[in-house]
Amino acid sequence: MMLRPPACFLSLMLTTLVLGSLPVHLSAAVEQPARAEQVPAEANLRTIGELDWFTDYGTAYKEARETKRQLIICFELEDQALQAQFEENILAKDLIADQLSDDFVRAILPLQTLVPDEETTLMSHAAFHHMHNRPGIAILDLTDENSPLFGLMISAHPFTYGRAYSLDEVQTVLSLPSGTITQRTLIYALKRHPERPQSVNATPHNYLMSMSNVNSSTMARMHQVGHHNWSSRFHQINGAVGGLSSEVAVSGNGFTLLDIANDCIRTWRSSAGHWNAMRRHHRYFGYDMVQGANGTWYATGIFVD
Repeated sequence: MMLRPPACFLSLMLTTLVLGSLPVHLSAAVEQPARAEQVPAEANLRTIGELDWFTDYGTAYKEARETKRQLIICFELEDQALQAQFEENILAKDLIADQLSDDFVRAILPLQTLVPDEETTLMSHAAFHHMHNRPGIAILDLTDENSPLFGLMISAHPFTYGRAYSLDEVQTVLSLPSGTITQRTLIYALKRHPERPQSVNATPHNYLMSMSNVNSSTMARMHQVGHHNWSSRFHQINGAVGGLSSEVAVSGNGFTLLDIANDCIRTWRSSAGHWNAMRRHHRYFGYDMVQGANGTWYATGIFVD
C-alpha cells in the first residue's frame, strides 16, 4: 500500500516506540483475473440482503477497475455462525446497502483466498500486510488511474479476534474521506473516540492532509516529535488555504494501524493543549501519520479556522 500527504500552537514533545511496515503497491499478479474471466458471472456472485457480492477476487477487481469504483473486500470470519450473524445483522442492513450500492464493488472472500494465477494467498501479499492475516474489511481505490491512490489499499480493518465490526463502525469506515490508508485510519480512530472530537467533523482538505504528511515525514526522518519548520509551513498554509492555522504532533505505538492511531490519540488526550485543538470544530482539517526507520510512527494534525 503506497502512501501518497502567529506562533506554534502547542509544544508537547512526546516519544514512544512503535511497530509498522512500509507501504506497498498491488503487484501485477493481483490485478490479473485471467482465470476468473472464464467463469460465468453468476457463479461468482452471492446475494447478501439486497446486494450482490463477488466471491472471486479477480472478477471483483476487474469490475471495480472497469467501472472506476472502490473495491471493498470482506474477509470472512472462520466461525461460520459469527459470519452469518455479521452478514445478516450488518452487511444486509439497508443503512449499509445504501452506502455500498453505488460507489463500491463488493467482494466477500475466505481468509485464505489465493492470488489469481498464483499459489499464494492475498493475505501473504505485501499489499494486504495491514490486515495481519485476520478476517475484516479492506478497501482498494480503483476510481482514477491518474490518482496517486490508484490501486492502493486505503482502508485495512482487521477484526479483533472473535469480534466483527458493529453497524456504526462499518458505517464509519464507509463514510471516510478520500485519503491514504494512514490518513483514513487516524480519522477513523478519532471518529470512533468516545469523546467524539469535532476536528474530524470539519471539511477535510487535501492540502492540509499533505502538510500533515510533510511534518510527520520530517519527524520520522529526525526521529523526534515536534513542529519542525512550523513558521514556514504556517505561511504556506495561510497562502494556500487562508485563515488561522494550528498544529498538533505526537508519536505512538501498536500492532495494527488502528492500534497505532489509538495510541497517538491517547497521548494527545493527555495534553489539554493538544486536545482542546482537536476537540473543537474547525473550518478545515488534515491528519496523517508516518513511520520512521526506527519503527516509531509520527502523527500530525493541522486545522484552519
